Amino acid sequence: MEIVTSEATLGASFSDVNLHHLDDRTGNRTIAAWHEYEVLAFSEQQPDDQDLLRFNCSFGHFDRLLITAFH
Repeated sequence: MEIVTSEATLGASFSDVNLHHLDDRTGNRTIAAWHEYEVLAFSEQQPDDQDLLRFNCSFGHFDRLLITAFH
């Protein structure tokens, strides 16, 4: 997994990561990056609803309506 910081105030882009098969190590690195950069972008991803739910659960409690609004 590669993390590239944005030139903007916030944000980082991820490459070489598959959100469909997110292992614990990658999940932990993603959470750490979220705490550091606050905004994350993942390129070349086509997650289904279950992928989105599983990914978002790794960050703790979430609002399901928010996830479906962006899908």
